[in-house]
Amino acid sequence: MNSRKTIPIMSKDMDVKDNESRALIKVVDRPTFILKTREGESRAVSPSQRNGTKPDIFPVQNLSHHENGSNCTSGIDFYVTKNRVIYLDTQPILSGFLMDHSGSFDQKKVSNDFASSESNLELQSLQFAAFLFSVCHVVIFVQDWFVDPNLIRFLQTAEMLKPSSTTMDQDYIEYYPHLLFLHNKSELQDFMPSMTETMKEFYNKVFATSRLQTHSSIDMSSFSVEGQLNLFLIPDMTTEDEPSLRENETKLIEKLRMKIHGVSRNSMTPTALTEKNWYHYASKVMDAIKKSHLFSEYGRLMP
Repeated sequence: MNSRKTIPIMSKDMDVKDNESRALIKVVDRPTFILKTREGESRAVSPSQRNGTKPDIFPVQNLSHHENGSNCTSGIDFYVTKNRVIYLDTQPILSGFLMDHSGSFDQKKVSNDFASSESNLELQSLQFAAFLFSVCHVVIFVQDWFVDPNLIRFLQTAEMLKPSSTTMDQDYIEYYPHLLFLHNKSELQDFMPSMTETMKEFYNKVFATSRLQTHSSIDMSSFSVEGQLNLFLIPDMTTEDEPSLRENETKLIEKLRMKIHGVSRNSMTPTALTEKNWYHYASKVMDAIKKSHLFSEYGRLMP
């Protein structure tokens, strides 16, 4: 059976909750999806809309969150649909709220290697991102607008720091997920062909050497054309918008859902994973990230 509510898989301090795998079963190699947002960016399209679940399964940012400077999600929660699709809902990257309230940033626990709380915040966000790049089939990267170069640099750095999943098996290819660029509050001019082409050219250039799967044809086209950039625009909607615009938004979200569910899925490990094995694998990945010398060296180089 699918779970009726979200279940925490990881705390804001990056501790995997080992006792929360009871919702998972021994079904092999099911897709896993996630949502990532930056702090302060709203969720005009929530994970609940993407997976077709009840609207209150995943929290949506509202006015009180803005006023309090708080987030909808702390750590990572997961939800299993009736079709055994696993959605992960994550805390925003580079979240100052979580830094202020996280025990991992307590003065007694902060490593002397890192000079500032901002550096610790970025390093923790990179660890979260590297984890998601390792354990998800599709990563949905949500932005309100095009484009923040700091976020692009962040993604490139997270890919660089991602722990290797290769073994002594010479035939196994290093795993990388599909990466979808989702613009969450697009304006009318963003849908103009000239503007979408500008966006595509930009992403194609900056991710030209990336091993992330950025061209899986998860886009707004009605017909699937192989090798298209994973770029999806959702219009900025308000309560005063016309019903026809709302209907168009609903169709876009349904198209997005179908494209995500239809994407190919590579194996994360040399052997196929059941849902329960995936959970244990995720725990091992995070443990490896915490012990990674790459993160330690990167932290020392940060200002």
